[in-house]
Amino acid sequence: MRALAGLRETPSTFTSLAQTAPASAAPAWNIKAQTSLRQSKQWTPSFNAHRFAYHLLTIIALLLVCFSARADQLKDYLWTHRVLVTFSSDKSAPERLSIIQQIAQHSCEFRKRDLVHIDLIAGSAAYQTLSQQFSITDKAFRLVLVGKDGKVKLNTHNTSMKELFTFIDAMPLRKREVSTEKC
Repeated sequence: MRALAGLRETPSTFTSLAQTAPASAAPAWNIKAQTSLRQSKQWTPSFNAHRFAYHLLTIIALLLVCFSARADQLKDYLWTHRVLVTFSSDKSAPERLSIIQQIAQHSCEFRKRDLVHIDLIAGSAAYQTLSQQFSITDKAFRLVLVGKDGKVKLNTHNTSMKELFTFIDAMPLRKREVSTEKC
């Protein structure tokens, strides 16, 4: 307790008992006075080029990963789902509305075939990316069916879900799925 009583605090420094008390009362360890970093002459803001380069490269790598994952958004569905990608000129395109209505009407059949619908409207970043990926140049309605293997199986203007289901059911992988279904 006596050792603590000799310890005093000031706004900018901490002075230890070793500096204020007589030498005989000093503890076995030596505590030196410390000043705050702002008042220290040793602390100077310096530019560390290596550290800056490391942080810059880390940020660039993270951005590349984010953009590449965004550009290839269909990889999430590889070997798990068939992807139905629709390209429309605007939200009120009659073909687009027809597809959305048919998907709602035949939702059970849609899910049974492991289908996922990606609806793209002209002008969006995803539309730009995927239209380049599938070589779609016009703004007219397009329906692209991507198989579970990631390959384009169908690229059409047709909007009939029943014809699409018939097309999918003729695929070898779908035939195997049907043979192993329990329901």
